[in-house]
Amino acid sequence: MTKQLLLLTVLIMSCFYGHAQQRFVGTIGPYPIEVFLGDFHSGKSQTADGYYVYKKYDEPIHLRGQLDSTGLILNEVNDSFEILATFNFPNFKRSDTLLNGNWTNSSRRYQVDLRREPDRYYDEAWQDSLELHRQWGNSKHHYYKTVSDPKVPYYERQVYEVLVFNKGNDSLLQVISLDAHFRGMYNVLTEDINFDGVQDLYVILYSGMRSNVVAAYWVFEDGQYRKLEYEGLTLDVDHERREISSTYFDGVNGSTHIQYKWKDGELVKASESHYKPDFD
Repeated sequence: MTKQLLLLTVLIMSCFYGHAQQRFVGTIGPYPIEVFLGDFHSGKSQTADGYYVYKKYDEPIHLRGQLDSTGLILNEVNDSFEILATFNFPNFKRSDTLLNGNWTNSSRRYQVDLRREPDRYYDEAWQDSLELHRQWGNSKHHYYKTVSDPKVPYYERQVYEVLVFNKGNDSLLQVISLDAHFRGMYNVLTEDINFDGVQDLYVILYSGMRSNVVAAYWVFEDGQYRKLEYEGLTLDVDHERREISSTYFDGVNGSTHIQYKWKDGELVKASESHYKPDFD
């Protein structure tokens, strides 16, 4: 999936599938898993998008769900949205705290038993219980959760911190403080922006008019994530050409394309070009 398509998919998911995250923990057969679903989008049949992870590996597997009068179906899909396996929870209702059903693919079938379990923790500084949202973005060794205030409505909510966890033992590696508009499970994404073969992370801060999305970036160095001075439009990273760029869209006024280069561990502008459509 290309960077542009991934970002567009993220924005669509976060807008149309809601910002709430439903977390379920349990097992597929003998294997411990966690399931994360966005809020159900209303309609004749309600849809939701999300993913699940096997706790042994902590790699997100994309789910596309549908809830109707017969129950809940979650299809496990690949990047081309081909169905690889299916969860079936007959007679499931949105208010249910337990999910009992099965998982099937072309060769196997397992019993699935899950329970709804919100992800919260008590923060001493806030003197309050805060809500964690596991993120779609992940790297080979880390996964991420955002921290927000559950008392604030989703459309007004801000993300205050990103927690970085080590895969395998779930230990906390780093706390990143920031201020970003809450986008459910789609605030944190990953990209190797310095071409060293290691996934770095970026956080969507907010999205403006005409598909212009603003993000902040951190590179992974010496066992920690270091914030870059660059904070602006999401970057398009071409690994084959080893090029980094951003494009600002200004409707009928055209667009501005900026190329960046690395200098002393930071991204700096290398060139800028403008495109204005000719309507004559």
